[in-house]
Amino acid sequence: MSKKSKQPQLKVKQAEIFDFDPIIGKNFYYILPVIVLVYFVYSIISNGFYQDDEIGHYFNMIRFWDNPSSILGNWAKPGYKLVLVLPALLGYQFVVFFNTLITTATVLMVYLVGRQLKIKNSSVIALIFAFQPFILQFSFRCYAEMLSGLLVLLTLYFYYKKNNILTAVFSTWTFAVRQEFALISIILGVI
Repeated sequence: MSKKSKQPQLKVKQAEIFDFDPIIGKNFYYILPVIVLVYFVYSIISNGFYQDDEIGHYFNMIRFWDNPSSILGNWAKPGYKLVLVLPALLGYQFVVFFNTLITTATVLMVYLVGRQLKIKNSSVIALIFAFQPFILQFSFRCYAEMLSGLLVLLTLYFYYKKNNILTAVFSTWTFAVRQEFALISIILGVI
């Protein structure tokens, strides 16, 4: 019988990942107005897409004051429209600006949820999120996607903070914005 030789154990050290959060994170709130400005300027120079649907949502917001039931239904996204019927009274450009604020708040929540989950470089992740093409294109549009993203992140944020009341409020509101989130609300209710 041969003796088995002992193989030396190699200790593989996990690569240290440099964390930019102490540098970027402490200044993250100063970056947010710049993001709003970038989104708004981009809204001016962008010819965009889905123009007919976008203007249809805007007209639907305006018609709310004559016919409140006009914002009910799956296409109308009532949870989104209720947020924007007042800004719509100030005109289309104000709705565009208000949507940039919603998207920027979504960027902030990406950062805060990342910090809540102790993810390194959550500030970098939030900045990458802010400028990916889909977000940049939809940052100012009259669509419910950015508000639903914000509400999902608020739901997660308060879920991990163990605030069941605000988790339920934002989860339910998400369902009012995008009906596809009903399943998530039910699962959160069971948990």
